[in-house]
Amino acid sequence: MGGDGGVIAVNRKYMRGTSTSLEAKTGRGSASHKVKSTVEERKECMTTCKLTGVQLKEGEVKCDPLGRFYDSSAVVEELLRLRQTGETRDWPIASLSDLTTVSWSPTMSCYLTGSSVMTGSIPCYVVGSGPQSGSCITVQAVKEMGEEIVEGKLIKVMADEEESKVIMDKLEEERRVKREKKEKKKKREKDGGAEEERKPKKIKAAPAQAQAAKKDATKGMSANVASMFHSSEDSKKQNANELFAQTGGRRF
Repeated sequence: MGGDGGVIAVNRKYMRGTSTSLEAKTGRGSASHKVKSTVEERKECMTTCKLTGVQLKEGEVKCDPLGRFYDSSAVVEELLRLRQTGETRDWPIASLSDLTTVSWSPTMSCYLTGSSVMTGSIPCYVVGSGPQSGSCITVQAVKEMGEEIVEGKLIKVMADEEESKVIMDKLEEERRVKREKKEKKKKREKDGGAEEERKPKKIKAAPAQAQAAKKDATKGMSANVASMFHSSEDSKKQNANELFAQTGGRRF
């Protein structure tokens, strides 16, 4: 190249194999950058609080249904603030029951393979329930061994936009069903209480009325037969000998 009137290709954009030319022609350079940023984002997600941006500490980490990590005290304070002010926030946390406590440490690894997950280079799940709740397991391990290897639900760490939409739709449906069940229960309790109020109360007969009713019932009976129909008050006045005298002979 040179001496023939041609152009000397010294600019990087004309040279084959450089990132500039690849990015301009194939877009591979931008894809590589995207992978790098995803790794960095995942690492940041697993090491800093989503709310405050501060470094997470062992024993104080929660995870939401979208796989984002929080400092425990920070997320509790935010929930209290939202309840007191009546404000809303675009996040999947309605109450503390939506959070999973993570067995977090700076050297956290997959409990099956032992692979470190804190570098952000390995996609992973947090186990949301069961004996291994709070532990991490890599996506690759679940693919190879099957989801049945995990006794509990799986929470994808830093779920992407499409995954987040599916998760949020499922959450909304679950919350709708719970609200309907709660409303039906309240309605049943309210209707049951109203029905009890509508029922006529039983009024006990006065002593005089009870005596009159007894008299009418025993009218026309012989003395021995009528003596079998007596009130509790009558039985208190009679002793054992009197009762035997009245009824003993009728047993034979």
